[in-house]
Amino acid sequence: MPESAVEMIAAAGIGLLLVFVSVKRAVLTLPAALTALVMLLLITAGGGWRALVFIVSVYLLMALVHLLDMKKKNRHADGARGVFQVLCNGGIGALAMLLLLLTKEKSFLYIYYASIGEALADTLASDIGTLFPGRPYDPFRRRFTKRGRSGGMSPGGTAASLLGTGAAFGLTLLLGAELLPAAVSLGCAFAGMVFDSMLGSLFQERFTCPLCGAYTEKPRHCASAAVRTGGIPGFGNNAVNLVSNLFSALLSALLLFSLF
Repeated sequence: MPESAVEMIAAAGIGLLLVFVSVKRAVLTLPAALTALVMLLLITAGGGWRALVFIVSVYLLMALVHLLDMKKKNRHADGARGVFQVLCNGGIGALAMLLLLLTKEKSFLYIYYASIGEALADTLASDIGTLFPGRPYDPFRRRFTKRGRSGGMSPGGTAASLLGTGAAFGLTLLLGAELLPAAVSLGCAFAGMVFDSMLGSLFQERFTCPLCGAYTEKPRHCASAAVRTGGIPGFGNNAVNLVSNLFSALLSALLLFSLF
């Protein structure tokens, strides 16, 4: 059996298992899990077993962190994630793999690493950061802020993000990546996390609940409409994730095509 066929069968099997576990553990909705399965098959078709191992490893770590965050009941514990959230965090990477499949240009593999690495870095910074005591600092507004508010950066969250991107960098090397392109791609992943914080601080839509007075990033709270208090209308957390993920991919593309 051709190696590509074996890789696709393996991807389908792993994907179906992840669909079952993700839905059962309320990490993803069923439509979101099926969307992730299609993306996984596309990623494997473009990047082979290396791309498959990378995305599965990153997904498992993100799922573990998400479950921990749900247990601690932080602001990110919004329940199962939907289709749009899956596309915002993995769609750019899947597109890079499609371009790799069509062009055979190896730089798209490193762009894929940057995109998926940014999603990992952001998840670790956000979910792990809120588990630490103390007030995070918003460097873009130059002030301390409350835990869980977009734009705030904590030492614990930043360290978790650095460790996560470092682990992802090491994994790419184990998978046969070249040292310098891999370093560029994962450096862009971390830069994307910082860019995400900037977008969250300066441009993300935010609300206040008129009933309980709580800060929220959602247009509804306490089963009623919340009052928008800042940010660009419609530019919510999912949009921030998509734009910052695209930022990492484009920055890595610029550097990779310029330097290598």
